[in-house]
Amino acid sequence: MMFKESPPLKLGDTFLNLHLWVVCTLPDSAGSVVAINFTTKRSDSDDSCVIHAGEHPFVSHDSVLAYDRARVWDTKTQQAILNLGDECQRNASVRDVLISRIQAGGLKSPHLSPKMKGMIRDSMAAQANDKVAPQRNNSISKLRMKSRW
Repeated sequence: MMFKESPPLKLGDTFLNLHLWVVCTLPDSAGSVVAINFTTKRSDSDDSCVIHAGEHPFVSHDSVLAYDRARVWDTKTQQAILNLGDECQRNASVRDVLISRIQAGGLKSPHLSPKMKGMIRDSMAAQANDKVAPQRNNSISKLRMKSRW
């Protein structure tokens, strides 16, 4: 599968809007990406991917990925996110090793849709085949974003 070279958002980018959202795929041929948010780990949480305090600068206690709330962001949605202002903050990018765990957890999770699992598989294959290093914008800037995408 061919991926666009200059998507609005990049693999590993994060945004804070009530929860920390992470872009966990390379863009597909249409430029769409999968985004999933971190949430506090609870006894009934999907523990397909547990993140411990310190594994990302924002995470201060055990958290999980909310695969049941994952979203596919098309290029228009991505651009809208980037065009917004103070209600949302760009946060530190997620490291490669953590992206790999998030992707593996998505494939394991019973809550992620088959479509999004396919997008993750395609991204993982492209990352492995092309030895794609995540292209990241490591600057932290404020963005405004509605709480629902």
